[in-house]
Amino acid sequence: GSYAKTSPYYLQALYTEGYIRMQLEDYDDAYDAFAKFAQQAKDVEPRQMQDVYNRMGDCKYVGKAFNDAISNYNYVINAKGKDADYATYQKALCYGALGKYPEKLNNLNYIFEKFNNSQYASKATFEIGKTYLLCDNTDMSLLYYRNFINQYPDNSQVKSALLDMGLIYYNTGRNADALRTFDRLLTDYAGTDEARDALNTVKNIYISENRVDED
Repeated sequence: GSYAKTSPYYLQALYTEGYIRMQLEDYDDAYDAFAKFAQQAKDVEPRQMQDVYNRMGDCKYVGKAFNDAISNYNYVINAKGKDADYATYQKALCYGALGKYPEKLNNLNYIFEKFNNSQYASKATFEIGKTYLLCDNTDMSLLYYRNFINQYPDNSQVKSALLDMGLIYYNTGRNADALRTFDRLLTDYAGTDEARDALNTVKNIYISENRVDED
């Protein structure tokens, strides 16, 4: 009856079901379980409700329903919850997927303005560099990639940042800078896909600079 549907046990069963469905990558049913929780929950901890809205956002994000995802993430951002930085980062990714790069950049920058020492700061710095590159603003892209590498030298994305930086230099005719960047990539990340991509460009630079004139 109605009692059962509002009982704490029923609600926690929905919450648990949502997480289990997500683990099974059954995102539609996961969303439905979390949505039922959100509709029927009374007097639950705000933190748990915010968690539910973040997970609903994640389900919609995976399903590429990006505007719906943003609506769910906004609930957490507006509540100024503990995981509002996560919601802001995910909202930025949604805007990127929609091709709305200014909105993406605004949300990434919001992480630095509003959340001191956010665990998403490194990801946001990298994403800003990547987004400026997509917008053909190579100077800003280089600036953020450099900041990223200096601040987070052990991050797994450093090799991606180095590759992008080397390609920016190569594509703008700065071959010496490109070779220096690729040398670091090949030395520190030998054997990775990024190193292999760099090696191809290094070969192109040497061929172009050392070609034999046949006149």
